Amino acid sequence: MTIAHLTDLHLDDFLARQCEVDTPANLKRLMGEIGKHDIDLLVVTGDLGEERLFGELKNLLAAAGVPWHIIPGNHDRLKDLARGGLIDPDCIKGGEYYYSEEIRGLPFYFMDSRSEILGTAQLQWLRGKMASADEREILLFIHHPVLDCGTAMDQRMALKGREELSALLRESGRNVHLFCGHYHFNDIKEKGKIRQYVTPSNIMQIRGDEGNISIDTFDFGFRLIHIGENVQTEVIMLTPESGQNSP
Repeated sequence: MTIAHLTDLHLDDFLARQCEVDTPANLKRLMGEIGKHDIDLLVVTGDLGEERLFGELKNLLAAAGVPWHIIPGNHDRLKDLARGGLIDPDCIKGGEYYYSEEIRGLPFYFMDSRSEILGTAQLQWLRGKMASADEREILLFIHHPVLDCGTAMDQRMALKGREELSALLRESGRNVHLFCGHYHFNDIKEKGKIRQYVTPSNIMQIRGDEGNISIDTFDFGFRLIHIGENVQTEVIMLTPESGQNSP
């Protein structure tokens, strides 16, 4: 099975306008590149952008011809995503959007860190899932990273209470492949049996060294996740077309 993971689309939102990046054009190019690969699933982990472009986003996802999942980021509103037909309102519980699904014999968990902190009910839900005797590997998609990436982003924009989530996952004793965005760069971290993959954004990539956060590059990309006997990933990056920003 091959999954395409996209994140931080920022379709013509305040950040795209501030940076003068044509993020709808970027997304179309990314979807064209994804179309060159034999994928089985698409997952988008939040910060989608302007609601008026949700119809176009939905059409692009549908054109890929595979199932797709969307979870919210910190710049998204659940009511907008539901109105745009991008999420299932039945999966909204207590103001959070989370659910699990069995896909190709593996448990997939989709979680909501939109509020920058996980609610008690959502953590209890996950704790119940982890308490089962199931020993299979887990694929978890969430907007915010859970493991520290060692950058200024962790100092200023980290998920609150992430230590509790990390401990819960470690205590399960299961291999966890955690896919996220939010930080706008490519990164892989491992702690115990948790392997975290931060996927680059659709708008630009960020450098966050020595307490400062600044734009590093205006390239954009996505992650391919290949699941066979083990999980392997590759990041594919595209560069801006002529006329767009450059670092």
